[in-house]
Amino acid sequence: MNSKTMKLIRKKSLDILADWMHTLVPEEDQNKITPANVEDFLSQQEYIYNNKTLYKSIYTRSWVVSVLKKMIKDGHTLNNIDYTMFNSSYRKYIYGKN
Repeated sequence: MNSKTMKLIRKKSLDILADWMHTLVPEEDQNKITPANVEDFLSQQEYIYNNKTLYKSIYTRSWVVSVLKKMIKDGHTLNNIDYTMFNSSYRKYIYGKN
């Protein structure tokens, strides 16, 4: 993918991660989490080692970027992807199931 598309994907990944974090915290704390500071609240461990294989940890920025790239290659437009669409369809792109 070209650099302009990747820049938009990385920005959209922060929006998706911020929306995901909003579902985990109480309503009074949701205003503290923004796309600009969402990485401060995420785990620092980006990879998981299982059975001699290294996997990307779920809901890290690199994992969201890789799933977004697969969604765009599948024909989705980046403007139409939000957290609810991402959450309902990411399993298809990492497990190959519907």
